[in-house]
Amino acid sequence: MTLEYPPRTIKFRYLWKDKWYYIDFYRDNLRIKFSEYESRKTSILFEFTGKKDKKGKEIYEGDILKIKDEKMNYAVIWNEFSLCFQLQNFGFLIHSLPYSGDIKILGNELETPKLLKEEYEYTKRHEEVLKIGLRGENK
Repeated sequence: MTLEYPPRTIKFRYLWKDKWYYIDFYRDNLRIKFSEYESRKTSILFEFTGKKDKKGKEIYEGDILKIKDEKMNYAVIWNEFSLCFQLQNFGFLIHSLPYSGDIKILGNELETPKLLKEEYEYTKRHEEVLKIGLRGENK
């Protein structure tokens, strides 16, 4: 007996001149889409998590979420060590992105960073963790 899984949806988005552009690995001509991305000198690609909020809106890395009955808002990040999307606030990883539940997208780290209760320093913290590594060893 073999287990069959549906194919993973691989999508990215980036912000350029106040508009979101999307790259879909299954539908788009990737050479054209990535050349457009490169020509715009945009530095950040946000990956689709494969999950949607309670209204059916796709959740991407960098989105800021509200989870029912939680007091804080969370930013969605990719964790290199766990190899999964996780939620973060105050520079600390909180828990994995829930598979289901009452999740609402409030905004994203580029357009609405103030939605987090303290300044969102994901990039700085993430780079420090990657340099030190799990055991405190430099890479």
